[in-house]
Amino acid sequence: MDAGTRGKPGNEVSEQLAHLDRELATLQTGVAQTDERHGIEQLHLTVSAAYIATLLSNERVSRWLYEHHRDFAAQFETISLEARNERFRSDSSGPRSKNFRRIGEKRPGVSSQR
Repeated sequence: MDAGTRGKPGNEVSEQLAHLDRELATLQTGVAQTDERHGIEQLHLTVSAAYIATLLSNERVSRWLYEHHRDFAAQFETISLEARNERFRSDSSGPRSKNFRRIGEKRPGVSSQR
């Protein structure tokens, strides 16, 4: 074998690794952008659901809505109840996506005696 053929496979591997690195960087950027968009959309939905709940808590608005647009009123009531239930579930438990503990909270299975 001559020196030209021996160097070629290593060069191809380097090029493939560089290509994979670029693809990985592109995918990571896409994931970060998607996460950011999801967070923004989640915030908009949360604010909208809270506003709907506030409207429905006003007796005059709620009565008018049920008298004139019963279908909207039912949908708004569903949105309001689901948002309230979600807030109730998330208020007491803290973050769900990570394994966080509140300050002073003991780890499960870890004894405080030394």
